[in-house]
Amino acid sequence: MGFKGVLDDLTSLIAFFTPIPVVTRGEGPRFRSLYLLALVGVMRGFMVVLLLYIVLSLEIFNGLIFCSLAIASHFIAQGFLHVDGFIDFSEAVLASRSGINAYRVLKDACRGSYAIAAFTTYVILLNSVLSALIEVLGLRLIMHALFLAEVWIFDVIALMALVNKAPSNGIGAAFKNSLTFRDLVLIVLSSLLITVVTCHLWNAKLITTLMGLSLALLTSTSFTSLISRKVLGFINGDVLGFASEIFYLLWLATLMVIACSRIGSCLGI
Repeated sequence: MGFKGVLDDLTSLIAFFTPIPVVTRGEGPRFRSLYLLALVGVMRGFMVVLLLYIVLSLEIFNGLIFCSLAIASHFIAQGFLHVDGFIDFSEAVLASRSGINAYRVLKDACRGSYAIAAFTTYVILLNSVLSALIEVLGLRLIMHALFLAEVWIFDVIALMALVNKAPSNGIGAAFKNSLTFRDLVLIVLSSLLITVVTCHLWNAKLITTLMGLSLALLTSTSFTSLISRKVLGFINGDVLGFASEIFYLLWLATLMVIACSRIGSCLGI
């Protein structure tokens, strides 16, 4: 495949995973050259950080405003793709406790009280963690953490898709069928390189960062895999979105715990 083909694949991934209005060939998502997903994460990370930097440069700082913008920019940078999956799968999990078919709940276009409760709880938790991080880390390191979250979300999605069973059709199946072990390795290596470089640029502690990212990645994928196998028996696009949002919250929460604990003191945070 030549450079033009790779560029077309990257454009298609950008069109699907971000709200950036790019022109693509054909109809529907095209999952090729998935090893480029870390670059898509970099683009999303820049979108989040740029908005926050603009607000701070205007000297309009307020903790509540910062947290609200951080959460909103995360949702906007993904085009509300992953959080929609989080809402759908959360509702399916909660509804399945009453004996309702979880897959039918996933495909139901109407959102119920479970979906509202799950999304509200998620936003409250995100806001609380970000508020706590402001006190212990400061804005510069928080923006670095938010940037890396957008990059490593794709490691979570790729790992989840590769190690779990998918249905015969749908977005999740198309993504899994296009993904190879080589893609996963290259995504992880690219994410590691980006982490090393940005830790140097942001003057962040590399060991602490990798520790938090690894713990959040392993916990979110294990937790989501366990639930999806029990409730659905497979993973789909909604489950992948759920896993990515769980990772996002766990990564920030893990960073907060490390920074507030003796571990953080020992690592020089």
